[in-house]
Amino acid sequence: MEELKKWLFRTKDGDFVTFQRPNLAIILAAAGYGVSYLSGGDLANAFEFVGRAALIFWALMELIQGVNNSRKLLGVLGLLLAVISV
Repeated sequence: MEELKKWLFRTKDGDFVTFQRPNLAIILAAAGYGVSYLSGGDLANAFEFVGRAALIFWALMELIQGVNNSRKLLGVLGLLLAVISV
């Protein structure tokens, strides 16, 4: 169990990172999906597009530049969510 925790949360520098403040891309994704949910018609479609694009961008950035393996796994899950929900 200890090895799994190290693999998931240890950075390249040896630090343990379990939480990071949200970055702009994930905030934009949440806002886009939120406005899409609360509105209708073309406006909802436009904001859903913005939310999905921001989610894909965030997920790719986490997958490529995530500080540890748990962040990279979140990137994979974000990409799956964006693709499955099409």
